[in-house]
Amino acid sequence: HELEILNFEMSQIKEYLEKWYEKEEENKEIRGSEISGFFEKIHEIDNELISNPLLLSLIVIIYRNTLALPESKLEIYQSCTKTLVEKWDASKKELEISLEASIYKKRENILADLAYWQYQQLSSETISITYEKSLNAVSITLEKLKIADETDSYNMAEDFMEYARKRSIYFENNFTHKTFLEYYT
Repeated sequence: HELEILNFEMSQIKEYLEKWYEKEEENKEIRGSEISGFFEKIHEIDNELISNPLLLSLIVIIYRNTLALPESKLEIYQSCTKTLVEKWDASKKELEISLEASIYKKRENILADLAYWQYQQLSSETISITYEKSLNAVSITLEKLKIADETDSYNMAEDFMEYARKRSIYFENNFTHKTFLEYYT
């Protein structure tokens, strides 16, 4: 079965925020103050971003950490991807996979090349994005960045794709949200 998660309406955003803060903040005064502050600033964020459940959760985390919302779409994209790629790496030890340090250091470059490759595919007359082709694109990037040679690049690309899948950035031959595709492209 294929399911699609629909965008949230404002009432669902409010409900999500209240339930999220209930789990994260015990002090009712702080919780109320931060929720109010978030809703005072919510109009600053493009509705397309705030109504997406995944992005909403990331934006709430960003707000909770800084008590400010990023000022532009680019800053939201940067903050969201940094949250997924860096902060979740540190906090989600159960998701740990073996990824060589050289790949980890260049993960943004690899994602950028993958996004650009996918964007080109999506722009072509015949769209043909498969796991094998995505894997090949990452393998070529690893060789280009001199992280791997031809003999190692395929296995290292598989490790990277598993990393991206477990971090909810890229799986099933696609970025999990067009935000990530746009940002990395």
